[in-house]
Amino acid sequence: MRIARRLKASPALVVACLALLVSLTGTSVAAVSQLAKNSVGTAQLKKNAVISSKVKNGSLLKADFKAGQLPAGARGPAGPPGPQGAPGAAGTPGAAGAPGAKGDPGEAVAFAAVNSDGTVGVRSQGITTANISHVAATGEYCFGGLPFTPKSVVASGDNTSGADNTLATAMVPGDGVIAGTCPAGFTQARARTIVSNTGALTDRRFVIWFED
Repeated sequence: MRIARRLKASPALVVACLALLVSLTGTSVAAVSQLAKNSVGTAQLKKNAVISSKVKNGSLLKADFKAGQLPAGARGPAGPPGPQGAPGAAGTPGAAGAPGAKGDPGEAVAFAAVNSDGTVGVRSQGITTANISHVAATGEYCFGGLPFTPKSVVASGDNTSGADNTLATAMVPGDGVIAGTCPAGFTQARARTIVSNTGALTDRRFVIWFED
């Protein structure tokens, strides 16, 4: 009973405790108010409170900025060209094409192996002895009565019996005027045979081709 009486607070002690509590509470409120004053929040950011001088250089990253806020840097110089690629492999040759169609027959309408006397040999087509006029020892052979109009003619010396020096020439009226010993009716073509090493007109065997 004596101990309980000793712990019983007096009115003065209670008042003193209340005063101390109020004093401590004011200090805490003031401290919190001071911290709130110096803090950075949404309101302070909207008022441009954070300026360059308050940000440490190099402390911000690209991700801290919105897209498009940072200007694009200058394009760097072009790099050196890359190495040339290896050449491609050669392609496989294509298959051979189909053979072409057979050409039309030649346009020779007549040919003959003519003897030195103006007669026609067995190797002939479209030409007979009657179509040739020849005067002996003149080396000139005239053609007429052919069943076609010759447009071109070719003659070649025949080397029968070792006559290797025979030169034969031929012409049709379209190439010039047939003159000389050719009689009337035998002016469709003319052939001449010459000994090549002397140049003299000489009767020799020859072959002749006509085209119409």
